Amino acid sequence: AENVICACANITGGGLFHNISRCVDNNLSFRLFLDKIEANLQRFQVMKKICNIVGEKESYSTFNMSIGMCLIVEPENVKRVIKTCKIYNPFVVGEIG
Repeated sequence: AENVICACANITGGGLFHNISRCVDNNLSFRLFLDKIEANLQRFQVMKKICNIVGEKESYSTFNMSIGMCLIVEPENVKRVIKTCKIYNPFVVGEIG
């Protein structure tokens, strides 16, 4: 079997930012694609309502924003992983640089 996944983060308590940052080397940064996350939130109205009540910054720092798992893969493996995980409606949530 090939090593396709570099790291993964189960997005639970601590929110999206904190859980992903634990998987990223200190000399790297990550950028979330908020427009993609926002589009995903349309399927989860309760999370959208919570975000409107407590604010975007607090929501991303506390909640999973309806994203349960993040897989970190090399750019050349993205399409393959998305295809393999298609039953979970995967999408690219950001990039590391």
